[in-house]
Amino acid sequence: MSSPEVPVIGDHVQALIFDCDGTLADTFAAHYRTFREVLAAYAVEFQAEFYAARVGLSRRQLLNELEADQGIAIDDEDIRLRSPAMFVNHVEAIRAVPFTADFVHRHEGRLKLGVASAGQRSMVEASLRAIGLIDRFDTVVTIEDTGVPKPAPDLFLKAAAN
Repeated sequence: MSSPEVPVIGDHVQALIFDCDGTLADTFAAHYRTFREVLAAYAVEFQAEFYAARVGLSRRQLLNELEADQGIAIDDEDIRLRSPAMFVNHVEAIRAVPFTADFVHRHEGRLKLGVASAGQRSMVEASLRAIGLIDRFDTVVTIEDTGVPKPAPDLFLKAAAN
């Protein structure tokens, strides 16, 4: 298996903006464990396969699909409030994505670097700390900064403006 080719960054590029989950950090295990734990209060049987098929969805989108799949109601605000404290108990499962982490190190100090994530700030920052990259970025923009999830460009536009 060959290594991915390193993209060439032209002289006209002034900044790079990265997503966090799945791009900078492999957070699958930490998020899965957190969802499984927080959803236990709803007597939800949260399977890894269900989650894996929906990685990349916002929390609300994921919960909507779970509600439809299991025919139950889940309070998004309750999940939003309880998840961060549970997530920090699982940060040991987070791993850097080597290619992207190397890319960040290669360009820090040369270009402005930012993160634009639809995750909650405390969880995004915990992930970046867990992989040793928190101090490499000039800006970290999260869902709390825009209130608008991807695929809308708001997170990336705000990061670019910083």
